[in-house]
Amino acid sequence: MWRSTALRLTLAAPPLLATMSVLVLPESWLVRLFAIGLLGLSLLQPRTGLLLLTVVVFLGYFRQPIPHDSIRPHEAWAAFNPAFNPVWPFLAGWLLVARSDRRGPRVPGLAAWSVAAIACASAIVGIWNDEWMTVRGGAIVVSGLGLMAATVTLFRWHPRMARDLPLAMVSSALAGAAIARGLPGVHINVARTWTERCAGGATELLALSSLAMAGLVLLRCGSALTRSRRDFRLLACGLGLAVMTATWLVEPCRALSEQALPGWILAGLAAGLSGSALIETTALPPAAAGTAEIRA
Repeated sequence: MWRSTALRLTLAAPPLLATMSVLVLPESWLVRLFAIGLLGLSLLQPRTGLLLLTVVVFLGYFRQPIPHDSIRPHEAWAAFNPAFNPVWPFLAGWLLVARSDRRGPRVPGLAAWSVAAIACASAIVGIWNDEWMTVRGGAIVVSGLGLMAATVTLFRWHPRMARDLPLAMVSSALAGAAIARGLPGVHINVARTWTERCAGGATELLALSSLAMAGLVLLRCGSALTRSRRDFRLLACGLGLAVMTATWLVEPCRALSEQALPGWILAGLAAGLSGSALIETTALPPAAAGTAEIRA
């Protein structure tokens, strides 16, 4: 992707337009400052931008509403608003600047592009048939795929992300849970039970494609753990992604809401860790691989 300026700028155009929308939408100055600030930070230091985005996403996880089938058009288009989906400013900044790539783990390319195509097609069908949950879900899935790809790419550029990203995830999630429990009238929505299911063929296909992508990453994690059994970071990341995927399976609408964004970051980190472990153990002879595992 980095070798093609045209493809990179084409992919950057929608996130950039979504980011600039805060300048014309009736949002507070704080939201505008955050969106433009995250865009600038991601342009200059994408690693720092991803860490900031991770903190924001995991802090807000416990207070994000779970949408259902009967959402209205303005609720669907909110998925393109950085005030509700802060991934867009980060993706725009990450994609706008060309950077040299490095050898290392990668996202399953064919699967990712297939899911992106399904998401775009589903959103178009949703607009045509007034299925606004599908439009919202398509935007969330596309931004989630971009977030996953950015996480794996930055993992290649900065191996220290294997340490910094889990720290940002855990600390912000714990802080978010504590804040949600401490606020009057706020209930952590993980415990809520929604009877509504994501009805409609396009919406169900979109949720299933997200589950399939997460399942593919989990399979790669399992393969890597068979070769590197003492990689506790990979084990913890895989377990977290498995729990997140289970919530998507029980309540598919979660996979099509802002609550899915932490899962996409987890998927990116898991893909990076598992890919790195598979590359290391494949490149080394059996005896050396065993020695590397013992040292880890």
